[in-house]
Amino acid sequence: MFNIKRYTEKVKSRWDDFVISHPDGHYSHLTDFKKILKETFNLDAFYLYIESKNKIKGIISFIRVNNRTLISIPFAEHGGILYDFDILSQIEALNIKIYNECEKYGYNKLQLHGYLPLSVTQKYNLQSIYYSGIIELEKYKTADEYLKDLSSTPRRQIRKSRRLGIKVYYSDSAEDIYTNFYPIYLRNMKRLGVPPFPVDFFVNCQKYLNRHLHVMFVKSNDVIMASVLFFTCGSKIYLSDFISIKNYWYLHPNIRLCYEMIKFGIENKYKIIDLGGMRYPGQIKFKSNLNVYKRDYYYYILKNSNFYNNTKGHISFQSFFYKFFTFAWRNFIPNFLVTKFGPLIRKNIFR
Repeated sequence: MFNIKRYTEKVKSRWDDFVISHPDGHYSHLTDFKKILKETFNLDAFYLYIESKNKIKGIISFIRVNNRTLISIPFAEHGGILYDFDILSQIEALNIKIYNECEKYGYNKLQLHGYLPLSVTQKYNLQSIYYSGIIELEKYKTADEYLKDLSSTPRRQIRKSRRLGIKVYYSDSAEDIYTNFYPIYLRNMKRLGVPPFPVDFFVNCQKYLNRHLHVMFVKSNDVIMASVLFFTCGSKIYLSDFISIKNYWYLHPNIRLCYEMIKFGIENKYKIIDLGGMRYPGQIKFKSNLNVYKRDYYYYILKNSNFYNNTKGHISFQSFFYKFFTFAWRNFIPNFLVTKFGPLIRKNIFR
């Protein structure tokens, strides 16, 4: 017998333990992520969990975006329903209960994205939108072993970065996020033509997910060239933001940061690193050089007992509108307007 229940703070530790132990548990599934979205964007959570015999068997981290729509999860690469694998045979009955519980409160548009078990995607004929790049850290005993396994080009670039004396340092302080990370992040988003998150989003991540958040910087002669922000969750590492100053690319700071993140993962016995989406040619080429395997990623809708492909729930990076918007944002929007209006636009596209 399974029950669908609304989240309360009494189940916080059980919920987070379930997320951390689940193979697809993501930092955005953790209960404190809703505090980040509330304080940054004033969005409310609608969390549900599946319980049987006083054990949590599944969780659904919905965020309310209007009176009818819930998304799992906005402003995060992952979301969706985490099922305990031993209840997948009853997925249709569970989905009806989840949908009915949401509808009881007036929510009938339930949008989700993330990974799903193969048995589920086949059952509902779901089509992946794109794929993520995953590195299996368990294959390597040492970072040097991983380095030797790379193709010659990235291996040569990493070694060149070392020879040139490029330094790496770690910091997850709010001060470093404000003064060192965020200015480069703004420049990076402007170059890509993408509205930025407000700085409060990253500071709130540091505030509420401090033990999961990690930030690395690379610098030469006291000039910070690049940074990577990533999260740990159980045995997994999730890349969040990779930023760099284009003028220093000839020193290969990006590949060096990736290697240092992978080294951190191997030395601390993490099982995988999820490098996130591989959507466009430059991203695909860069991540493919890091010995990733590709995992399908889905956007889907829950309606009664069924999942359906959500063809409108994501941004097409090949669409005319997207290309026009990024071109205009990159070339015609002055920096002071980027800082002022970028976070507001980002809030309203829920990405």
